[in-house]
This record gives sequence, structure tokens and C-alpha cells, in this order.
Amino acid sequence: MGSYVSYVVPIYGEIELPRFLKSLIDSKILRRLQFIRQLSAVWVKHFGAQGTRLEHCLGVAYLTWHFLNRSDVKSVITEAVKDLINKFSVSDLLRKYISTEDTQDLIDVIVDKIINQLTILALIHDVFHTMWGHALEYYINDLLTQFKEALQLGNSYVHVDKLFLFLVVLDPKIIDITEHISISELKPVREFRYELFRSLNLTKFERIILILGTSYLVSESKDLQKELLEKLLSRFKLTDSEKERLFNFFLALSEHVIRPLVKFSLNDKILDLDRLDYVNRDAFHAFGYIKVPWKDILRNISIKYSDKGLKFTIPDSLKPLIYEYYYSRLDNYVRLYENPDIIGLKELIVHMTFAITQYELRTVMTIDELLQLFFGTDESFILECQDKIEEMLKGDEKTRALGYYVKFLLNKLITGSLPECLILDRKYHIRNFEDKIKLEMYYTLKILQKDDLKQAIVKEIEFTPRDLELLCKIQHRFGYGFPLIFVRSLTYCDGPRICSDVLTLDNEEPLCLTIDYPQTLCNTVLVIPFSEELSEKIKNELLKGEHA
Repeated sequence: MGSYVSYVVPIYGEIELPRFLKSLIDSKILRRLQFIRQLSAVWVKHFGAQGTRLEHCLGVAYLTWHFLNRSDVKSVITEAVKDLINKFSVSDLLRKYISTEDTQDLIDVIVDKIINQLTILALIHDVFHTMWGHALEYYINDLLTQFKEALQLGNSYVHVDKLFLFLVVLDPKIIDITEHISISELKPVREFRYELFRSLNLTKFERIILILGTSYLVSESKDLQKELLEKLLSRFKLTDSEKERLFNFFLALSEHVIRPLVKFSLNDKILDLDRLDYVNRDAFHAFGYIKVPWKDILRNISIKYSDKGLKFTIPDSLKPLIYEYYYSRLDNYVRLYENPDIIGLKELIVHMTFAITQYELRTVMTIDELLQLFFGTDESFILECQDKIEEMLKGDEKTRALGYYVKFLLNKLITGSLPECLILDRKYHIRNFEDKIKLEMYYTLKILQKDDLKQAIVKEIEFTPRDLELLCKIQHRFGYGFPLIFVRSLTYCDGPRICSDVLTLDNEEPLCLTIDYPQTLCNTVLVIPFSEELSEKIKNELLKGEHA
């Protein structure tokens, strides 16, 4: 067997990846991504948008592996590692934990291990991605507050899949979160940790690299990095002096080498390999063409090392192409991710999930059962909803009302009946999911004050007036009632000026772009999930006192 395995991936054609990734690619949990579409609910409207998360992960791993192994890039990474090893005098300590062949240089082995771990991270970066894209992220973020507190992330917004990935690579003995929830309850996390470490057989050094790299996907906290290193190194048989040297070395390696490489691969504000892949991939599947000349971009990016760490440099002449890439990404947001039609479909998914999970939380439900809803596939979600509807319709009158509500929303999703959207020029500051539900109930109660609208809604949902009354009074963790008008406050207008974390120009100034954001990404959207005639009447009522 050769040292590479081949896969055919749209955009890149036949690609080669290192063979040590094969067992991961073949694992049950990574293969789940074959059944999760990259483009969330977009495929309901754009029938060709069937690209999968697995396809995307293979693409990002391919770009990461080949870029980091480019001779000029690898040479600079080697220079950085050598400088830090000499600076902290840890060559003797590292040799204790890193086996090398007689003909191998220690620094070369370390660089290879760093590149390998970052390629693994690129491959598995979406392994815990929820079904239906990012539609459920805002709600799940709220449910998982307990985890974020345990990991010192506060109330910050964290992509849910990255949080669970961090829990996978993080040994439970390193940071104790048992006061909040036992990690052994999290079956998907437990299963993938077994697959990951069984198939790769990582050394202590490799685990440190993988853990530090993954931590940058959830937090930039230096305190978190320090705590991780202290607990990781406590497992090494070291004197206090040796431990201090290794601690300082790994801390510097994390900040000056691992962080910029992770940022460039997966998490930069302007350009990273993750975004470069999905901008083209999503356009290819939705529209049939590739938007950005990715080879031209990567060919012109070089890497430098200084006492401030690794930096990626682009020539001034490449800046127009970077603008072209960024506006192509925004165009995807306008036409795909945040198109009003797609927003409407996402809101159907969110409110079905909200209703089902709140119903379940009033009954007996384990954490594993709750997470199963999130870590299924696009199709399994629909089947799960159908099962829950049958169960709910056999319950008491409040539960039945909730069941009819979910059934109405699910039928809209299955038939692709795109909900009407009302664009407001008012920008609401919605801090969390609770704010969202309260605002939605405000608009819901506003339209229910009109008897003619109330009667029309009862008829369309196949409710009774009593069902509608109960729906607005059912108590849940955010207060009372399940909304009939949904709110999506778009927050993509970060600018006008944004700067990269790791990309610089020839003059070593950070790469900054001045962006003119499309106004459609800066508004509040009201989603009205009813027939065209009824939606028009509701729009007219809601527009009183509002600005469209």
C-alpha cells in the first residue's frame, strides 16, 4: 500500500490524502456527514445543492495538507520550531517523548507531527456539525450554556460542533466539567473519542498539539491555554525545572506556530482554507460554477516567521482578488445562506426543534436523547419529528396543541412551501434565544388581537380556538407561548473595516478590507408561515407602526 489514499471530490477532482487519515474517513461518525448537506435548507429550493459536509471536510483537509507541505511553507515552519526549541533548550526533553529513526532529524519529525495533527483537525472540524447546517446553532448554543461555563467560555457564541469537537480531544481528566454534566453521558462524544484515539494511536506530544489546536476553535483565552498545558504536563515525569521549560516552550509554540496555522486553515476573519473551500463548493452545487480562482490565491500566499510568530503574506497585487473572494462569499449569503426564502425554511426547523425539545424537557429525557435530535441527519430529523408528532397527539390537550403546531410547520418544510418574509429596516439587538422568543411572541400576540386574523390562522393550522389559546399559554423555560411569527435578526454587517488575524501585506501591515455590506444582510426579517393570502393580511397588520 502507498502512503496516500485517493478520493474524488468535486472542484478538485481526484485528490490524495495521507493514508493515516483513512481509518478516520471510514469511521461511522465521520461518515454521518455524508447525510448532512453542506447548504442547510438551500437544497429545498436549489435542487442541485446536494453537496455534503463530508465532501467539504475532505476538501479542507486536502488544501491544508498540501499547502502546509509546500516546500517554502514547510521550511518556514521548520525555522520557527527550531528557533523555539533552541530558545527554551528543550531538545533533550522532547527526545524523551518523541521517537525518531536514526536518519531522522528531531525538528523534521516535530514539524511533520504538527502538520499531521492540523490536517486531522481540518478533516474532523465539522464532525459534530448539526443537521440542516447552522439553522439550529443559535438555539443549541443557549441549551449548552452549562458547557461553556465549565470551559471558561462565558456567554460567548461558540459554534456547537466546535465545542463538542473540543470535548472529544479533551481528556475528561484535563478539565473537570462533571459538576455540570458527566461527559460519559454524551454518547456521540464518547464514541468518536474512541474512534479517534484507537485509529490514530497518538503520542502525548501529538495529543498536546491536537488539543491546543482545537482549543483555538472555541476560545482565544490564554488562561485556557495555560490551564490546558499545566494539566497536560502534569502527566509527564518531570522535575519542576523541566516542567517549566516545557511549559514555556509549548505556550510559545501554541501562540507563534499552532494558532496562526489553525487560523489560516479554519478560522480567520477574512480568508482561511475552510471558507475558500465552501465559497466555491456551495456556488458549484447551487449554481453550477466555481466563483473564486483558489489556485491563484494560494499560489501567491507566502509565509514568514518573526519573534511575533508565523504570518501569511500576500502581495499588494493580490488584494483585488481577495476582495473578489470576499464579495463572492457575501453573494453566497445574499443568494443562499440568508436569502429570505431560506431564512423562512430555517425558522421552520428551529421552531419545530424548539417545540419538540421543550415538550421533551417537560417529560423524562436524557442528555443523550436530546443530543440524538441534534446529531442525526437531515432526513432522520424529519422522521424524528413525525414520530414525536404522533406521540404528542396522544397527550393531554396542551401537548396535542403543540403537536398540531409542529405538524403544521413540518408540512410546510416537507412540501417546500416557502414562508413569506417581511423585511424591516429596524435592527433589533437580540442577545440570546430568550430575546428571540419574547420578540416573536410580541408579534404573535399583536396579530391575534385581530379576530379575523385569529380565525383565519385557526382554520389554516387546523386548530380549534382552544388549541390556539393553549399554544399561547404553554409554559416553557423562556416564559409562555409558542410563536406564530418568527424573527431573524441578521448580524453580518461587521464592517465597514475588517482585518485578518494572520494575513499581512508586503509592508507587514495586517490585511484589512473595507466592505460595503449588502443592506439585505443588515435588517430584521419577520417570517410569516402561512398561505400567501393570509400572509399578506398579516403583513399589512404588522406594518402598522413599523417601517418596511
